[in-house]
Amino acid sequence: MNTGSLDDIINYLNIYYPENESILIGCRTGSCKCYECCEYDIIVLDSKNEDIKVIKKLKYNLFQLNEKKLKIMLYNKENFVKNTELNFHEYINLTNSFLKNNVKDYFKEKKYYNQKNFRILTKRKLARFALDCTSIRKQILNDLLNQNLSSFYLKMLSFNALEILIQLFYNMHPSPSHLKYQMNAIRNYSPKIKYYVDLVSEYLELERSNISTINRSEKSILFLLEHNDCNNLEIDLFKSKLNFFRTRSMYVDANLLIHSFIRRQDFSKNYINNYNKLLNFILDIQNKEKIKLLKELDSLFNMIKNFIKNSY
Repeated sequence: MNTGSLDDIINYLNIYYPENESILIGCRTGSCKCYECCEYDIIVLDSKNEDIKVIKKLKYNLFQLNEKKLKIMLYNKENFVKNTELNFHEYINLTNSFLKNNVKDYFKEKKYYNQKNFRILTKRKLARFALDCTSIRKQILNDLLNQNLSSFYLKMLSFNALEILIQLFYNMHPSPSHLKYQMNAIRNYSPKIKYYVDLVSEYLELERSNISTINRSEKSILFLLEHNDCNNLEIDLFKSKLNFFRTRSMYVDANLLIHSFIRRQDFSKNYINNYNKLLNFILDIQNKEKIKLLKELDSLFNMIKNFIKNSY
C-alpha cells in the first residue's frame, strides 16, 4: 500500500492521540483483498497508566474521515499482547511514539504472539466444534430441539466449519467481508479440501443467494436488532457493506456477511429460542428432516475429527 494514502489518517491520529502508538490492521494492510466499502481498522494503544474502565468505555469508535471509514479501537497496554480478541498477523505503523520514547514495541510482540499461537488457537476451535457437534446431535436424537432450532444450529455449525477451513488452509483468521474470496482461495489447496469447501457451501445453501433473499434478510435483521443491544455504528457499517455487495450483484458475499454478522452477535440460548423463526428467516434456512440433519452433522463432525486426528 502507498503510505501516502494514509496521510490524513496519520494527521488525525497525531492531533487526537499525540502520545499514543497506533497501527493499521485488517485487509487495508494488503494482507487480504479489500473493497471500497472496507473500513480502516486502527488500534490505538494507551501510552499512559489511565483507568482501564475509561479505555473500555471508549474501546470502539467508527466515523467518516474524508472518504474513509475509520474504526478506531482503544486498548490499554495491560494484557494487550495476550488479548484473544486481536488476531492480526500483519500491520502498518501509523504513529510510533515508542520509537521516540525508547519503550517496548507492544505491536511487534503482539504480532509474534499471534503467529506463534495461531495453530494452538485453531486446534482449540477444532475441539470446541467437535463438542458442539456432539451436543447438538444428542439433543436432536432426544427430541430436545424442534425442527426450527435444529436447522438453525446446523446452519451455524456449517458456517463455523467454513471459518475453521479458512483458518487451517488460508492460514489467516476469517474476514467477514472477504469470506467468499478466502473460501475460493482454499479450494485450490487440494482436491480433498475442495470437496470439504463444496460440502460446507452446500450445507450453507449459498446457491440460494440472490437479490430477494438478501433484501428479506436485511429487513429482518433490522427488525431483530430493535430488540437487541447492538452497536449502532456496527449496524451502519454492516448496512454499508451489504449495500456495496448488493449493488454489484455479489450475493454470495452478502449472504456470508449476513451469516458472519449473526454469528458475531453471540446470542444466548434463550434469545435464539425466542427469536428462532426470525433468525431462520434472516439466514434463509430451509427446515430439514431429522434424518438429513443428523447426516449433515455426522459429515461435519467426521471432517473436523479428521483434522484433529491428523494434527492440523
